[in-house]
Amino acid sequence: MNILISCHTNQQQIAEQIKNNLSKHRFTCYIINETTPKSIVARANLIRWCNVFIVNISRMYQQTTFCMETINYAKDVRKPIVAIYTESNFQPYGALGVISSTAIQSIVLENDGVSESIIEQLSNTISSQGNKKNNGKNVTDPEKMKTDNNSRNLIYNDKPCTVLICTTDEGLPVANLIYNEFSAKNLNALVENLSDANATCSVRQCTVIVPILSAEFEKNPACRIAFEEARQLQIPIIPVMSAIDWKPQDWLGITVAGATYFQINTQVSPYEPLYDSNRMTDLRVAVEIACQPRPSQAEREQIEMKILKEKIEECKRKLQTWPPQHKVRTINSTTDRQPVRVAVAEPNSTLAFNHIHHSITRMDLKAPPPILDEYGLPKRVQLDCMISYQRDNQSFVRAVYEDMLMREVKA
Repeated sequence: MNILISCHTNQQQIAEQIKNNLSKHRFTCYIINETTPKSIVARANLIRWCNVFIVNISRMYQQTTFCMETINYAKDVRKPIVAIYTESNFQPYGALGVISSTAIQSIVLENDGVSESIIEQLSNTISSQGNKKNNGKNVTDPEKMKTDNNSRNLIYNDKPCTVLICTTDEGLPVANLIYNEFSAKNLNALVENLSDANATCSVRQCTVIVPILSAEFEKNPACRIAFEEARQLQIPIIPVMSAIDWKPQDWLGITVAGATYFQINTQVSPYEPLYDSNRMTDLRVAVEIACQPRPSQAEREQIEMKILKEKIEECKRKLQTWPPQHKVRTINSTTDRQPVRVAVAEPNSTLAFNHIHHSITRMDLKAPPPILDEYGLPKRVQLDCMISYQRDNQSFVRAVYEDMLMREVKA
């Protein structure tokens, strides 16, 4: 059985303990964190290679993009996930909270760390997955993976640009559509076709990169090198899927896992109305937001601390005693905030009534408040409920949301 342990470097010691103990049970184990392995080809291959994916959940894991992409990709390729909560007072939220709630087993580490009992639980859980075949495609033994996949040297140029549209021959028509839109809106954009033999790349000079994803893009070594360079420089990447009914089969899968990408092709007009907007407008707005300067984590924390201090002062004025008495509550990440699943009944032609009374009125539906700030980063919003649904249940979910809104339930 092949085991992949995903963690942040802050929890590397715990991951090493788990690896050493599971190796004694004759499991083949590897560790992946935000820095190792460095190659996105090796990172994606490790996730497809494993039979069971073990994640060490912590605050830093939640806040690190390269950690979150691994568990998102493991979910995408449908790997059995075992969640280990390394910080007993931390409860994951957002995507990590949703994915961890579907884990085949959840374990909370206490002060004594990785005990024999925990290793025994992990061993039994992993063994129970032994009858499931690993159906991963394009899987290579990690021992045989090349340490350097740069079979082609990419030439970097000094052309400054705000938005770099990176493409191959297959996605060039879509790239030109996007370029024309951005140019009309006074966005400094540049299109570079990396299929050319003497292609050069301006990835080191751009603010945002927009790759046009396709099967040819995934197979092109120059595209992969440009992608890795953008990731290393922490340049915002806004991917565009140009092929219909195509999904990444190799390294591109991990780069778009859990990310927002845009479906734009030449068969369907990108200006065709989609709800109250269209795909091209949504892409342009996302790029404009990504071009804005992003505050550092320290700056965001200072702003949050200022807001919290104002709220504390407001509470002090309303309470007779300060600090107030704390409520007794223990956080159990394996049982708290479990999802409530609602099964939608199938349509039934049998009516339970004889007469229908119609009434027409006018109302204004207040849209949910935005969950992203002006920089496109998630806000910390206190909600009573989060609704997860498939798109074909849009009308039902809207009715539920309107009912919750009238009952003053924040959703």
